[in-house]
Amino acid sequence: MSELLPNDETLIERLRDGDDDAFAVLYHRYVSDLFRYANNVLKDPQAAEDIVQELFTNLWKSRNTIEIRVSVKAYLYTANRYLILRAIRDRQKQTALFENLELRIWGPPDPENLLYQKELKSRARLLAEGLPDKCREIYILSREQLLSNKEIAQRLGIAEKTVENQLTIALRKLRSGIGIVIAFFL
Repeated sequence: MSELLPNDETLIERLRDGDDDAFAVLYHRYVSDLFRYANNVLKDPQAAEDIVQELFTNLWKSRNTIEIRVSVKAYLYTANRYLILRAIRDRQKQTALFENLELRIWGPPDPENLLYQKELKSRARLLAEGLPDKCREIYILSREQLLSNKEIAQRLGIAEKTVENQLTIALRKLRSGIGIVIAFFL
């Protein structure tokens, strides 16, 4: 005969007493639905996973003082929505940070700035072409195709740490080579 799982309210009472088994039951009971909801809103599985993990981390941290005046399910979904909205707000702030970035970096598009930009971009392309094959491939995926280190590692079937190391090598070579161009314009 199978043992009935305790209801949510009983699990919260046990959780308040530090019962990590009760926490595990709550986690497994709701994690999939909370993840699915977050991913449907954000269209970003990694961000959705991070949100759900943060939600359950917060639940565990506040276990001694938690007061749930509605159902546990409603409480978790409300917390999930709050974290999703916060993630969206943070994304908007990050997007605003990059608006007009090129103009802020390069200044107005006068002939001297345009020449400087063109020369730097040309030099960076030449330097990238001189990188070892794997290093160049990783650099292009990162800087031109804007893939994350994790995405590059998955695509190439290598460790994320290898991606980081190859990017460090590429950027070090590019910086030293581009320094010559910067000195020319000073």
